[in-house]
Amino acid sequence: MTALLIPKHADMSRLHDLVAATPEAEWISLMDQTRSGLQHLRTTAKYYLLFALLLICGIFTWRYGPRRGVILGLISASVIGGICLIYFVAQVPVTLFHVMAAFLVVGLGVDYLVFVAEMLDEEPSLHFANALVLSAATSSLSFGLLSLSVLPAVSAFGTTAMLGILGNLIGGFCLMSIWATFKDKKNDP
Repeated sequence: MTALLIPKHADMSRLHDLVAATPEAEWISLMDQTRSGLQHLRTTAKYYLLFALLLICGIFTWRYGPRRGVILGLISASVIGGICLIYFVAQVPVTLFHVMAAFLVVGLGVDYLVFVAEMLDEEPSLHFANALVLSAATSSLSFGLLSLSVLPAVSAFGTTAMLGILGNLIGGFCLMSIWATFKDKKNDP
């Protein structure tokens, strides 16, 4: 068995043809195997993310009822969809690290949304809004620093987490205003 280390800018097509013409020679590219392995992981992780969103929506529906549960589930899905839209418009290729950060975004979003949903039945308080904003600010600043990294994987993770935290904050405040509107309509004769 012989292995060759090939320079970065070598003509791979000619070398591949030469190996194919040689009997008992096999072309193995660790770079291609790594690329296809990461592609498989990214695709699988997207399915798990979709499953997690559906499961969360089901749990929200079970805990808070159909109307509030669907709204809570849609906010989580909308944040992930918004991040995907931003990346699509900015022509940023979505990598495995973006998808892994999306799991963190969903988890933090569930925390924010449960906090908001539990507080909706109580009297509105400025302390509640301050706590939500401060939590989001410290988390987004922490992950925002990661987005400034020169390493693409770290930067992708930080950017996705920061966008998701800000989206979850906006979603939490939208939920408060939507639920206040429902409450007002319910109380009107």
